[in-house]
Amino acid sequence: GFIMWGDDPNTTILKWIGPDDSKASIIWCAGSHDGIVARLGFDGQGTNVIGYRFERDGGVGINQSYDRIQDCTFKDMGCGIANTDNYPGVGTDSEFSILRCRFYRCRNYGVTTYAAEAYDYWIRNCYFEECGKAAGVQLYDGYNNFYPHIAYWGGGAGQFSIYDCVFNASKECDVSGLHGQNIGVRRCVSINSFRFL
Repeated sequence: GFIMWGDDPNTTILKWIGPDDSKASIIWCAGSHDGIVARLGFDGQGTNVIGYRFERDGGVGINQSYDRIQDCTFKDMGCGIANTDNYPGVGTDSEFSILRCRFYRCRNYGVTTYAAEAYDYWIRNCYFEECGKAAGVQLYDGYNNFYPHIAYWGGGAGQFSIYDCVFNASKECDVSGLHGQNIGVRRCVSINSFRFL
């Protein structure tokens, strides 16, 4: 495991200064157990970058499990947190807790997964404001490539649960991709969003 712990997400900020590239990420994690990222701010500065990306590249022999992201802020980027497993079938990336995070103006998603083996993502007590889609699974990767194996492997593109979150002014919807394997949404509030599901 690893720990990245900032002082305050409003003052400990990781700013993207690279090109406007949806393949890029501020932090890329390829295989970890019991990692913690806490109290950091991620600022995409209006680009399509991903803030925190979990991606198996096929060369890493560790499945990502039991990682926790807490009390972080993601703003002005393409996607806040993304599981972008480009090698399906190489391992289960599972048991991720996303706690008390705030997502502002994430153009595509606040939190997303499109790997069929991404299980048990728990999104709790988070706030999403003016994101394209606040949270969900998708059949396209971060490179705009369609993943037909996800559509044909029982229609699953990951599994997540969203508890006690607030969605404010989502541009497309608060929760998307109900073709996932098991999606739970409980005790959430939607304000001024285009639609909830």
